[in-house]
Amino acid sequence: MELRITSNSKVALFIVKGKIGWDNSRILDSQIHKMVEKGCSHIIFNLDEVTFLCSGGIGALIYNMKKVQETGGDIYIVSASDYIQFLFATIGFNIIFSGRIFNSFQEFGNKVLEPKGISLNLFNAESAVINTEEHRFDGQAKSAA
Repeated sequence: MELRITSNSKVALFIVKGKIGWDNSRILDSQIHKMVEKGCSHIIFNLDEVTFLCSGGIGALIYNMKKVQETGGDIYIVSASDYIQFLFATIGFNIIFSGRIFNSFQEFGNKVLEPKGISLNLFNAESAVINTEEHRFDGQAKSAA
């Protein structure tokens, strides 16, 4: 999994690529916690390039949705991926995240950000890329064989 996180004081954008397996879901969970601690109240996940999402990844999203809502914010999913749309519909995730799943950033902006007066301007935001293939679930680098 490759994870790119861009954030400002209120908004964090997670762009996720590849497979979110068990170890990766723990890294994802940890990164979400960091953004919440930083004060981000609107966390957006772009899952367009996710090819596999395990139950641990789904659990991290649901658990953290509750945490973010306690701070007055929310977690949103932006993805036009057929895989993500099918998976969410099959497991009922679209019901849990009702009103929080969008096919495009345009739709998300129009329905969520504009009414709340929030900007997705991340031009001067902090950015980090995490390639989880280089890390174990505990965040330590894997040793070469």
